[in-house]
Amino acid sequence: MSMSTTLWRLPLDKEKHHIPIGEIHVIPNRCKECGFCIEFCPKGVLGTSENFNEKGYHYPEVINDECINCGLCESICPEFAIYTTLKSQKELTEEDIHNIVNGHNGYTGHNCCNGHSHNNGKNGKNGNGNNGKK
Repeated sequence: MSMSTTLWRLPLDKEKHHIPIGEIHVIPNRCKECGFCIEFCPKGVLGTSENFNEKGYHYPEVINDECINCGLCESICPEFAIYTTLKSQKELTEEDIHNIVNGHNGYTGHNCCNGHSHNNGKNGKNGNGNNGKK
């Protein structure tokens, strides 16, 4: 068996576990286009609208239907311009377990990662602890 092979199965009480399906609600005129909701959505559900609100900002719009009602967008929005509601729940399947175990579920932190690293200022702006100073 190779190291990349992972064995998982459905839980014995799978009927007690469901995958939530959320619905995203945006209040366009509250948005100030910070982009946090778009950047940190674990499923990449949001994109920037081409439309402007009355303040002149582009607000987020739903670009796919994969919302899992995690609520991160509403928690991170400084203007309270977005919230989610539970639309329905999907029954847990073996395919869902396989996708989660093998990283095919979109839970990679946030959706901006494309090979670059995030040091979040912990080690200075250059990542070496010196903030660009020698």
